[in-house]
Amino acid sequence: MCAFFHSTHFKRALLLLLLMIVTAYSKFCVEDDCSAQRWQLYKIEYKKQYNSNLEDAHRRIIFCKNLRMIDAHNERYKRGEVTFEMGVNQFADMSHEEFLRWLHTGSRDNGSILSSL
Repeated sequence: MCAFFHSTHFKRALLLLLLMIVTAYSKFCVEDDCSAQRWQLYKIEYKKQYNSNLEDAHRRIIFCKNLRMIDAHNERYKRGEVTFEMGVNQFADMSHEEFLRWLHTGSRDNGSILSSL
């Protein structure tokens, strides 16, 4: 058993796993233009508070996805491919489905991550 942990295959697998973890972590930290500061400023500007750290993380993922979509659209606007610009608003932490539900009902669910699963 001890020889297994000293084998070349084990060392390569461990190195590959470590490389994958570092790559995933760096992608999460950089997250394109979706910095932690931008997320915090959004929450302050729109007075956003969430029920848990899990909910906050879930909303940040949605916010970052929407931010990338907004930025991509605005690049097309700069090239003259579309006729209007988009911007961040109070709905930027909502998925498309949640936003449509809000349009039809006029109310946002309680913001629980469980309600969006």
